[in-house]
Amino acid sequence: MPSLVLRPGMFIRLKQQPVDLPDFILEHCSGRECWVRQQSWGPNVYLRIQTVQIEIHEKPTRGILPWSSCTHPLPGQSTALP
Repeated sequence: MPSLVLRPGMFIRLKQQPVDLPDFILEHCSGRECWVRQQSWGPNVYLRIQTVQIEIHEKPTRGILPWSSCTHPLPGQSTALP
């Protein structure tokens, strides 16, 4: 079963969220509840949701490559490929 670490400031989508509705910003989580908002909302306007309402993908969907696919060396590593 997929899992997700919830951190303030991350963008999330809700289950069955319409495609044309922007991602929500996670403000705070406490237990099974989270408070989220849209960027266009005022700074004091939040939506309280249950964590089970957050959409979780089994695979990355934003173009994230696995570590084995990275072609740039880490600092201090050789640029020669095996």
